Amino acid sequence: MGGFSSVYIGMSGLSADSQWLTNIGSNIANMNTVAFKSSSTTFADLVRGSLAGGGNGADGMGVAVSAPQLNFSQGSMSQSSNPMDWAIDGSGFFEVKDAAGNNFYTRDGQFKLQAGPSFDRITDVSGHVLQGFQADDKGAIGDTLGDVQLDTTIKSKATTTLSMALNLNSSATIPTGAFDPTNSATYDFSASQTIYDTRSGVDDVSHTMTSYFVKTDTNTWDIHMQVDGGPVSDAGQFVFNTTGALISGATQAVTVAVPIPGTPTTRLSQSLTLDFTGTTQYGESSGVIAQSQDGYNQGRLNSVSLTGNGIITGNFSNQQQKAVAQVELASFNAPGGLRQIGQGLFVASQDSGAATTFKPDSGGTSGQPSVGQARSNMLELSNVELTNNFVDMMAAQAGFQANSKAITTADEALQTAIGLKR
Repeated sequence: MGGFSSVYIGMSGLSADSQWLTNIGSNIANMNTVAFKSSSTTFADLVRGSLAGGGNGADGMGVAVSAPQLNFSQGSMSQSSNPMDWAIDGSGFFEVKDAAGNNFYTRDGQFKLQAGPSFDRITDVSGHVLQGFQADDKGAIGDTLGDVQLDTTIKSKATTTLSMALNLNSSATIPTGAFDPTNSATYDFSASQTIYDTRSGVDDVSHTMTSYFVKTDTNTWDIHMQVDGGPVSDAGQFVFNTTGALISGATQAVTVAVPIPGTPTTRLSQSLTLDFTGTTQYGESSGVIAQSQDGYNQGRLNSVSLTGNGIITGNFSNQQQKAVAQVELASFNAPGGLRQIGQGLFVASQDSGAATTFKPDSGGTSGQPSVGQARSNMLELSNVELTNNFVDMMAAQAGFQANSKAITTADEALQTAIGLKR
């Protein structure tokens, strides 16, 4: 049996070195795979005693190879021009789900928007849906984990507050005729800005509101307002002191009539709060210093961006931004026990333990580290060390050759033994 045992032992060595070379080849082949985690081969000796129930001093029976050991060390970060490329700076995993509801975990942050009829979803390159915590209409992040869903539109918001700071020329003359918005001789200065009405579900609810300023006395001015050429509304009065500072009228309230196109034309009544803080009356040309208002049109989702704590912000066509969700990161007590299934995906196993979910940049529970931060416009590179793999390759090749020699030597010995009988 000794001769045959030598052959079998050599064959176990060939098999082990072949598996080692396979593992090394996989590492090298994936050196450019995003977030790829390299693995190492672990060998264990076999002895006859362990196989046959023998005691101490059992003969060696070769070598066995256990499952590859994954190396979850952090890969280098690479800058990306794609805002949907995300990397985890820490120990966590993105969680994704397939259509059947199966959970998978990945470090590969190459995500994309998947369009839907009423909302978009964020998926990986294979179509698995990213998991996270949804935001409400006001952008507050909830605590219920599920598919990240992004509203494709953001509703319009009616203007409620309008701010304007201007200078009115102290040398302006007092018009003699009654105010008429169609006659520039009846007012001293006008300024226009866009406001938005109270309708919902309409793409364009914008209007042009023109403010007219009429000097009525040395330091007194009347304010009139008109929307889209409709009825004029009186909006109060300014009073300045002798140094040109506004002493009355910095805050006004007005109700304007907003014409709505149609047949026949209708009008909406809309109340506005006016803030003229910073308005002056100096001996300079009248003009607007600054103006703003708090309304906007309905907008459509153009893109998303990500912050370090995993907040996903929707960027809409109306120049508005809104927090829509927060990425969830998973943590495992023993990540080395995860089962690798390809395409950068892992599944939990009994060895890894169940996933514990966290929000990025938050500390783990007692005894657990933080899952890390989520980085936008970044990708984690493979953690394969080429130098180490080349050294291992040479060792595996030498081992393969040596085991081959052991087999041929054992075969020659067997042939010699068989020849003794002839």
